[in-house]
Amino acid sequence: MNRLTQIVLTCTVLMCATVVTHAEMLKPFFLGSSTVANFDETILNVKKSLENEGFEIIADFSPYQHAHLVIVSNPTLRKIALNAVKNDCKAGVLVAAQRVSITQVKHKVQVAYTDPVYMGVAYQVSDSLEGERYKLAKALGRQKYFGSKEGISDDDLGDYHYTFGMEYCKDYSGQDLISGQPLGQHSNYKDALKTINRSLRDNLGGTVKVYQMDLDTKKQVSIFGIRFTQEDFSSDKRIMSIIDKQPYRHTAHLPYELFVIGNKSWALHPRFRIAINFPDLEMAGKVSFMKIIEAPDAISKSLIMGVGGEVDDSDDDDEFF
Repeated sequence: MNRLTQIVLTCTVLMCATVVTHAEMLKPFFLGSSTVANFDETILNVKKSLENEGFEIIADFSPYQHAHLVIVSNPTLRKIALNAVKNDCKAGVLVAAQRVSITQVKHKVQVAYTDPVYMGVAYQVSDSLEGERYKLAKALGRQKYFGSKEGISDDDLGDYHYTFGMEYCKDYSGQDLISGQPLGQHSNYKDALKTINRSLRDNLGGTVKVYQMDLDTKKQVSIFGIRFTQEDFSSDKRIMSIIDKQPYRHTAHLPYELFVIGNKSWALHPRFRIAINFPDLEMAGKVSFMKIIEAPDAISKSLIMGVGGEVDDSDDDDEFF
């Protein structure tokens, strides 16, 4: 084989590999394992495996019975997240926190985790997260890609919204749903953190602090993971009991996040944040968005109160449309 032929063949292989990678249909989660195992021991083993691969445990908690979350990060994830701060979709900062779930489903324990690549494309992050996907798979296994039957192309995911009239990545939660507006505005970064911590400590709107990750205090970027505990349609337990009915659980949808950039606080709109983790959920039916039609409004109110804001009930928005 002459040199020219070798070059042509090599280029052909590389082009094919590029096409295959580009054409990958993306899904929200990976199943690491699903086995008959002790639930508590599995949690300990998962944490140990993650730490062995260089991940830092940011938090672990149980949102409801038979479910546990471990939130992890590492220097690469934080660096990529900080690079995304100036993007139109500011939620790119959230890739710093990857979510791992341990869920008891009948007699088996499922270990699953968010796909960093899916999160990165959905949140319009420009840096590659393939390496972090590999590290999570090495730590936890990679039995099945799930969360969407057919998956979503990277082009569609990068400009995702569930259906006509519903929010995109840059349409944030808040009282005023003008595109690009923050959830809350504070006098400065320190005041934002102080106000949010006080609100979460007092459980305003049923919000409970799960974790706080200060990505860079000089660049003034922080993430809060929160739980919703009120007995209304903001409740994590109530929402998941209705829509998380698939054989492989979407527990790693939790927790919801608030994030702070400078003197402003932000949160993804519920109609985007829920849909991005349940892209195949039907609009109507027994297991559908219509069954949690009150959730976006309830979550938005809780989020506003969670950052120290006041809720205006005069203009309720309780539909998914």
